[in-house]
Amino acid sequence: MTGKDKRRAILQALEKVLRDRRFDEVTVDEVAEAAGVGKGTVYRYFRDKEDLFFQMVQDFLKDEIDAITVVAVSSLAPKEKLVRVGETMSEHIRRHGAYIRMMHDRQFARREQGPHEMMREHHQRLDRILAQLLHDAEEAGVLRKGLDAEAVLCVYKGMIMERSMRLHHGAADVAVQELVELALTGLGPAG
Repeated sequence: MTGKDKRRAILQALEKVLRDRRFDEVTVDEVAEAAGVGKGTVYRYFRDKEDLFFQMVQDFLKDEIDAITVVAVSSLAPKEKLVRVGETMSEHIRRHGAYIRMMHDRQFARREQGPHEMMREHHQRLDRILAQLLHDAEEAGVLRKGLDAEAVLCVYKGMIMERSMRLHHGAADVAVQELVELALTGLGPAG
């Protein structure tokens, strides 16, 4: 197993053992055992359990940006890009939301690069991609011209976040396609 494979195995093992437990209940020994490596190998790649956790979250965030970028640079029509990016974001939140919420626990507040900075940087990258998608939609005539870009960004991200939270809590699914249609056509009366 290469170093990169070992690192990935350790991160996947942490995700697995954390699935139904709190951070402080998990030990490095358990992570090493689940990864099929020795405890020393974990410390070769990560300073401590906290570093391991934050590296896992950073990898999730990077994976989300990478997946969204693939859609953003694709040849899909602007409206379809908005749908696919929304689906990607929603799936990311569904799969990893618990870990992202976990990193805001008080125990992590003292970190050099704390959770707030990490999430701010992630949202800045995400916002740049989304702003370009929304601009492209405006240029293609899919989105009304002259809207406040920050407001449109808030509406788009807000509807995706709400959808994800509703799914997390067992509510009925509302398709991203339907949300994008609603956002693009408006809530006012037809005609």
